[in-house]
Amino acid sequence: MLIERLDDWTIKRLNEIGLGIGTGYGEEEPSMAQSLEQVYPHIARWTRDIGWIEIGYDHYGYSFIRALDEGGVVWEGDHAYPTLDQAMDALEEALSRWIEENDAGTWREENE
Repeated sequence: MLIERLDDWTIKRLNEIGLGIGTGYGEEEPSMAQSLEQVYPHIARWTRDIGWIEIGYDHYGYSFIRALDEGGVVWEGDHAYPTLDQAMDALEEALSRWIEENDAGTWREENE
């Protein structure tokens, strides 16, 4: 089970950004729009308007986390990360660069 493999720091971080996995009893539903778009704005933009992300291992590649669009793989991360949070941070940084280089005008206009 995935939850058993997450370390305490990662679970705490997921709870802080509103993607908590808590007990499920008496807890409010996290607001995905608030948590994801504020913490990872480029990932949110990517998945909303440009492409999709994949997290986890498959039989086709080496990376643990990747970003794709209709043309294929745009970015692949490392094979492993100490925490899921660090993998998401690496993806956020990579997509920030990609959007700046390839889609800068549209991104700036929407966020000014």
